[in-house]
Amino acid sequence: MISVGVALILWATTQVRAVAVPSTPSCNASSAPNPIASRYPDMVTGTLNESVVTVFIDYAVAREVVPKQWNILQVYKKYLPISSSNLYPVVLELGVDHDVRAGNTSVPDFSSVRVTLPFIDLSGDGKSNYRYTPAIFLPPIPVIVAGAGAYGEEIIQSTFDPSCDAYKQLGGSQYSFAATSIDNKYNVLLTAAVSQDNNYFPLDV
Repeated sequence: MISVGVALILWATTQVRAVAVPSTPSCNASSAPNPIASRYPDMVTGTLNESVVTVFIDYAVAREVVPKQWNILQVYKKYLPISSSNLYPVVLELGVDHDVRAGNTSVPDFSSVRVTLPFIDLSGDGKSNYRYTPAIFLPPIPVIVAGAGAYGEEIIQSTFDPSCDAYKQLGGSQYSFAATSIDNKYNVLLTAAVSQDNNYFPLDV
């Protein structure tokens, strides 16, 4: 069984916020090397070592975050284990990006947290599902902040614990991953306890 506790405080507009940033420690993740960089030299490639967690929030909150011109498709209610029609799934991707390359250019390894809202009708056809990522937690490394900002996401410059791995072992089967914005306005904390007793994955928020 995996038990997960998540604390999430977020919601803002799309922008890169200017804040005073501390020096960033070098990052050398213990992840496998990029296996496809030579095969796709003209594309941005790398490896991701992440935990992906679904957190259920009030649908009204999600509706405030998603731009009004896009509908939220209700198809998720058929497949997700929710007992209330007023709940909506937010997806958190927490971990480390490793050996990111594009041709002869590479960037340092870095931790990140992506906040994603799925089942968004970006095309307006009433059936095609897309995801909307309003914000991403990143370290204050200029090349990484600029690259992510080009996608129109809000960049929340942050510190991470661990600073350069997908999770930190707390002892036994306990693990954690945390991100805190440099201005201390936002934070994400994931804690997990892992065992092999059951084959399902309950989420406690």
